[in-house]
Amino acid sequence: MEGVASKEFPKEIDFEWSGVSLHESQAQGEEIYIFALAILLVYLVLAFLYESWPLPFAVILVVPLGLPGTVALVSVTGMENNIYVQIGIVLVITLASKNAILIVEFARDLWASGQSIKDAALNVSKA
Repeated sequence: MEGVASKEFPKEIDFEWSGVSLHESQAQGEEIYIFALAILLVYLVLAFLYESWPLPFAVILVVPLGLPGTVALVSVTGMENNIYVQIGIVLVITLASKNAILIVEFARDLWASGQSIKDAALNVSKA
């Protein structure tokens, strides 16, 4: 709208955003903070779940694997980056984390049963 208005409207005519459109225009560029907070929240919940600070890093390292595909699909299809896309990306983060949680839990159980960390990780990757 801003691009069309600057090209098509005479200099005497101006426009103004209001309501939801005003809030959307003011919130542009804040997605990165939302994603960072989502990752931080996932990390803190996992730290509480595992009662360990370093173990959730294994789960968090999976998050970047799901994001490039999502961002590429949004770019290729020409979709705009609106609130629904941002919610979808947060859901991708949570689903990737959920899968990683299951893998880490299985490896932790194998490690607790007496396998070495290396053997537990190799057995989980084969399963």
